[in-house]
Amino acid sequence: MTGIPAWAGSYVSLLRHPVLRRVLPGMLISALGDGMSMVAVAWLALAIAPPGQAAVWISLAVAGSRCRPRSARPCWPV
Repeated sequence: MTGIPAWAGSYVSLLRHPVLRRVLPGMLISALGDGMSMVAVAWLALAIAPPGQAAVWISLAVAGSRCRPRSARPCWPV
């Protein structure tokens, strides 16, 4: 592998696996959707917040959207 840095060689070998090549785009789209939903929740909280309390409402909305029951990502330690 001439022209490729030594650290990049391990990534190239990973991308040779066909299953991983199918999973990575799905993970990318999922992460993009998670980010878009976080922006949408914050934007909605900003739109409905009373004047002068937008920061509190946005904080609560974003924290609440990250805490889902039986989630793989709980907001408190178990």
